[in-house]
Amino acid sequence: MGHNICFIVGHYGSGKTEFALNYALKLRRSGRETAIADLDIVNPYFRSREKAALLQKEGIRVVSNNLDNEWRIDLPALSSELESFFIDSGRANVIDVGGDAVGARVLARFHDHIAEGSYDMWLVVNANRFGSRTAEQNLPFARTIMAESGLRLTGVVSDTHMLCETMMEDILRGGEVVGEVCRQLGLPCVYTVCPESLLAECEQQREKLPGELFPIQLYMRPDYLDER
Repeated sequence: MGHNICFIVGHYGSGKTEFALNYALKLRRSGRETAIADLDIVNPYFRSREKAALLQKEGIRVVSNNLDNEWRIDLPALSSELESFFIDSGRANVIDVGGDAVGARVLARFHDHIAEGSYDMWLVVNANRFGSRTAEQNLPFARTIMAESGLRLTGVVSDTHMLCETMMEDILRGGEVVGEVCRQLGLPCVYTVCPESLLAECEQQREKLPGELFPIQLYMRPDYLDER
């Protein structure tokens, strides 16, 4: 993280919230004071505020609405504490943004508080998701996010997965798609996300994967999906 603010954007189902949680935990476990803001006021499902207890136990400040992160009450209201995310206090601030152009539009509200070059904004791409399987599908979305938010993307995260069914071929194909997205947008690939179970195999095929390897845990996966 090159700056104190990192916006995480991407399609619904891209894995952006899962990545945002894992990234915030990575920062905190590296010793940095860390906060995460749930700015998703569009999609009522799988939002980072749902894991507030887990994050707070790790010492991560969680900010979302004015209702103490109560995700069962769905109101499009943002906490005034979000202003603190745009003050350089040395804290690492991860901001999980709503998953489409409408969600990204929320960032325009804070545009005047964000200095050019003072933030990172990463696009999470899942090439297994309908509507983002090719570079040609991802490019218009990326440009719309930038236009609606008034901010520039600074990197791309390759996160092609099928949840617990992710295979090595998914990750490799996702790397190819993201490589082309990065080439056409002139952006770096920051990370290639992989399940911890595939980390060793990813390391063996390191030259085929863009960015730094990022092993991930599925915190957002509902427990009932693992019941037999």
